Amino acid sequence: MAIGSMFSLLATASAGLLVLSFANGFWFLSSVRGWWLLSHQNIYQASKPETAPLVATEVVSKAAEVVAEVITETVQTASEVIQSENRPPDAI
Repeated sequence: MAIGSMFSLLATASAGLLVLSFANGFWFLSSVRGWWLLSHQNIYQASKPETAPLVATEVVSKAAEVVAEVITETVQTASEVIQSENRPPDAI
């Protein structure tokens, strides 16, 4: 996703489409942040075959928690920006 976002960013920036460039930059940074978060997770090594489903369940659960935290942070930031007093006059 990061590579595709980077190529899209370059294409839209070279075409002069600044709004799309910012959107592609956002997706590139989000994918890099996601990669960074996943690379710093503790990954459990399954020593026995019967523990593999339990480990998979824990990994999926942890990934769901991380996604929920990211969504919560994004919604909170968006609501703070919407409720901000520094909005342009035409946004009232």
